[in-house]
Amino acid sequence: MRAMIASLWLALLGVSASAEDMPVPGDFFLISRQADGTFSGSHKVLEKPGEGYVAVSYCGRKLWVRPSTVAWTHMEVENRRRVALEFNAGKGWRPLCAEAQNQVRLADLGIEADNFIVANGGSYKQPTVENRFKHISKQFQGKTGKTEKSSTYHSR
Repeated sequence: MRAMIASLWLALLGVSASAEDMPVPGDFFLISRQADGTFSGSHKVLEKPGEGYVAVSYCGRKLWVRPSTVAWTHMEVENRRRVALEFNAGKGWRPLCAEAQNQVRLADLGIEADNFIVANGGSYKQPTVENRFKHISKQFQGKTGKTEKSSTYHSR
């Protein structure tokens, strides 16, 4: 029934939905809801790697999302909506991670572009895994403390 309503809604908006985008039992989605709990929007989250998806952690659960999804979560909150990771249990949605926007940020992915640009498919540089580690390393450079570099963390 929900799938039929979602399909009708998308048809009215002039957007086509493929069968693989329709929720089935076992699917994970980041779902945006209005203050009164009514549905606003959603993005699918994968349990396994997918093309264009990056590994993240929501409330300790490793999942894969698109960078545009991460940006979208923050834009939804700016528009006074709540975003949660929810699981389709076959008989309704079950929340798994409330306030999902607090779990992952674009900076965690090594992306410095604005949420609006990334969420709307604008041009931005998505770093490779190696560049992500360099980005994380840069965050620790320039901190006060020991100035000489050592070969390992434990050496003095």
